[in-house]
Amino acid sequence: IPKGSVNRCPRFPTHSIDNSKKDMAIPVLIEVLGGRDPSGNAATALGEIGDPVAVPALIKVLSDVSVDAGVRNNAALALRKIGTPEARKAVEEYEKQTKPY
Repeated sequence: IPKGSVNRCPRFPTHSIDNSKKDMAIPVLIEVLGGRDPSGNAATALGEIGDPVAVPALIKVLSDVSVDAGVRNNAALALRKIGTPEARKAVEEYEKQTKPY
């Protein structure tokens, strides 16, 4: 997966790649997610792949208030899809902090 390709497409087509390529995509997606301009598409793709190895990177984005709210929301959705206890706890904390009341 070429760097930058995740940012150029509206939705990363994870359904169209086999599992071995998904394993290769995870580090690239994590790198895109952790870059200077985190990508909501990378977060979405990581959630669709569903590998718990992405949880720490997604939590980092989720907890960074300087990251765009849309990207953080995509990270929360990805964490919810992955569903590990650590991921669920991070989403619960995020939702408590972002509720308007």
